[in-house]
Amino acid sequence: MASNILIVDGKFEDQVYELAVYIDRLNGATDEAAGPLVSSIADLSEEEVLQRLVEASSVLSNASEKEYEPAANLLINLILSAPTPALIDTLLKNLSNPPSTPNGPALSLTVLSTVFNVLPSDSAFRTQTFLTLLSVARSYDLYDALQPQLTHLRTWLSEWPVPAETASKVLNAVIDAAEYAEDDKTAYATYLLALQQEGANAELAVRAVQHAVERPPHFNFDDLIALEPVRGLKSSKPEIYAILEVFLSGDYAAYKALPSHTFNDDLCTRKIRLLTLASLAASSISDGTRHIPYETITSSLDIPAADVELWIIDCIQSHLIEGKLSQLTSSFTVHRATYRVFEREQWELLSKRLSVWRGSLEGVLSVVRGAKEGVQGVEGALKEAQAQVNEA
Repeated sequence: MASNILIVDGKFEDQVYELAVYIDRLNGATDEAAGPLVSSIADLSEEEVLQRLVEASSVLSNASEKEYEPAANLLINLILSAPTPALIDTLLKNLSNPPSTPNGPALSLTVLSTVFNVLPSDSAFRTQTFLTLLSVARSYDLYDALQPQLTHLRTWLSEWPVPAETASKVLNAVIDAAEYAEDDKTAYATYLLALQQEGANAELAVRAVQHAVERPPHFNFDDLIALEPVRGLKSSKPEIYAILEVFLSGDYAAYKALPSHTFNDDLCTRKIRLLTLASLAASSISDGTRHIPYETITSSLDIPAADVELWIIDCIQSHLIEGKLSQLTSSFTVHRATYRVFEREQWELLSKRLSVWRGSLEGVLSVVRGAKEGVQGVEGALKEAQAQVNEA
C-alpha cells in the first residue's frame, strides 16, 4: 500500500453540499435543498461541518456498490483536509461497517486502504488505520487481499511515530490474523520481528517457539534461538527451551525422553520424525555411504516397517531430502540432505568437496589448454604448408 494522492474535484463548500445531499437522500429525504443534514450545517464552522458529516456517514453502509466508493472517497478527502483524532476515530468506525451487498466487505477494505494510502507515511493516524484494515480483513476473510502488503511492516514501523507498546500491539495483531488465515510464513516472520522489539517478553517467546515447532513449514530454528527473549527461556521456561533445543539438533528419541510435551504432541511428533530422517540422510552424506537401510529408519523414527516409504516421501515433499527409494535393497539412496546445524564437521566436508571440484576443474582446464595448443600447432603447420605451395 504505497502512498497515493486522492484527487477530488470541486471547492470545499461544493464537496460538503454534494455529500450532505447524498447522505440525506440515503436517509429518505426527497427535498435536495432542505434535507436535515444540509439544513443543519448551513451556518456551522468548517470543523463543525466535518464533525456532522463524519457522524452522519454511518448511513453510507446503505449505499449501492456503484455509489459507495465515490461517496466514501469524497468523505475521506474532506476529513483528511483537517484530520483530528475524533474525526479519524469516527471515520474508521463507519467505513469498517461495509455496505450490505455481496462485495460490500471488499469495498470497505478498498476505501480503508485509500485512507491508509493518502495519509503521510509518518502520520500518527496510519497505525490506527492499519489496525482497522487488519480487523476488517480478518472479520470478512479478506486476509489474502492484505497479505502481500505485510512485507512492508518493518518499514512502516520505522516510519510511524509510535511507542514500543503500540508497535507490539500492531505486530501481535498481524500474528493473530496470519495464524487465523494459516499464513504460517508471514506469522513466523512477524514473530521474529516482534521478538526484536523493545519489551518483547517470555510469553511472546513461548508463542513463537510453539508456532515454530508445530507448524509444517518451519524446519530451521537458528534464527529463533538466536533472539534474546528466546534465549531467556533457558532460565525462565527451561522445559520450553529444552523442546526448542531438541528441534534444533536433536532426534525423535531425544524428544520422547523430554519430561513433558507442552505443545501439540501429534504435530511435534510428526515434525521431529521428519527432522530425524533428515539428520540420518545428512549423516549418510558425511560418512560417504549415502545409503540408509529401511531398518535404520524404522528404529530411529519408531514407526512400522510398512510406513517407511511413506515417511521418506513425506520428507522429500518437505524439501528436507532428495534421493531414490529401493524396495529391492530395502534402502534409501541419498542425493541431497538438509543439514540442521552447520558446524565444524560440515565445514570440513564442504572444504573437501570444494577441493575435489577444484581438482576436477583444473583437469578440465588442462584438457582444454592442451586441445587449444594442439589446434594452434595444426594451424601453424597448415600456414607453413600453404607458404611452401605459394613459393612453388
